[in-house]
Amino acid sequence: MTGVSERADVVRRPPFGENPQVGERGATTYRRILDAALGVFGERGFHDTHIELITEAAGCSRPSFYQYFSSKDDVFWRLAAQLADAMGKLTATLRPVTPDAEGVATLSAWYDDLVDLYAAYAPVFVAFPAAMRDRRSGGARRSLRAISDHVGDALLGSAKGRQRRPAADGLS
Repeated sequence: MTGVSERADVVRRPPFGENPQVGERGATTYRRILDAALGVFGERGFHDTHIELITEAAGCSRPSFYQYFSSKDDVFWRLAAQLADAMGKLTATLRPVTPDAEGVATLSAWYDDLVDLYAAYAPVFVAFPAAMRDRRSGGARRSLRAISDHVGDALLGSAKGRQRRPAADGLS
């Protein structure tokens, strides 16, 4: 579900092993943990998700979890980063929307893909406000705003050939 694309993207955290790179088995475990965490966040919410629930759902041990993630927050923010990457890629696919049936079909197909992405990552969308409150990071808020602005600009630019004006709050 989460789509870890390459084994090279998966590394063990220090001090687990002299070589942080993992093989196919480690990459599979990493993906299982991410997929399980996504499910548990969906079932339990951010605050009621615990590492024990994630490891149980993933069928792995706590030490296996800690080889790849430092905490529940770490696994959540990696899921959020995957979502942000997927949203960026989806936004880049939006072609110009013309004021005719073809334009409506283009926008409709793109919107269907957006809905599919939302469905795949719904637990991240739902848990995001709680995770943000815990993180208390202006940088994360600015990153979220940048993603939102990028998607909004793609939609506006595609439909009207223009970009949105910078936000008055300076977070654009």
